[in-house]
Amino acid sequence: MIGKELIMYSAIRYAMGRKTYVGGLYSDIAKEYYDILPSNVLENASRIMLRDMEDNFRYGCPKVCYDGIVCEDERNIIQDIVNFINDKISSKEDLYKIREIIITKENYKKTTPKEYIIYNEDIQLERNFELLIEKLDDLINWYTLVKLFDKENHLLIETNYNGEIKTHECVETFEYDREVKEENNQIYYIRKQFQYKKCYKPVDSLKKGDFNITLNEEYITNIKKVDSGK
Repeated sequence: MIGKELIMYSAIRYAMGRKTYVGGLYSDIAKEYYDILPSNVLENASRIMLRDMEDNFRYGCPKVCYDGIVCEDERNIIQDIVNFINDKISSKEDLYKIREIIITKENYKKTTPKEYIIYNEDIQLERNFELLIEKLDDLINWYTLVKLFDKENHLLIETNYNGEIKTHECVETFEYDREVKEENNQIYYIRKQFQYKKCYKPVDSLKKGDFNITLNEEYITNIKKVDSGK
């Protein structure tokens, strides 16, 4: 088992965030290791991936990092950047001038909301926007793998589709937001420029390597946390 763990960790460290064909290995890793490795190993891998993602943004442009007052167990770099973009950015031009984003808090209490300190460039750099969004796009499916491996925080979601009630074990993750357009009796899904939205993906699909299936929120009737038995 140690050999399989080592191979998995090495694959994650090598492939995550790469702009080559190996950048899509998240689906193979889910398919290969989810059902055979112990939960504690998978949960440790999810923590390591989150830390590596944090490093990825810390040394990027624009730089995104945490103030020391934000405890490690409160850090979720993908969620915090998505929240920042969705709540604070009204146009992509707003991101052109940002050189650094520091995620901080007023105090150490876990109930205290996070805040964002922004340092701007003297000139607008369109490439800053492109780099940040590209990096998010590269890592969003890896973040879904993080949530898949974190079994303790899986959700049980009940759906009702035309009277057919089903329960799905899911993870809460993100995907880029889309708008629906109809033209010549054809329906098109067009990506919004930079917005992301919360979504729920079934564990049964993810562990088979299919990261494209998302529950339709219109049919969701109940959401609760899986009982981990701890």
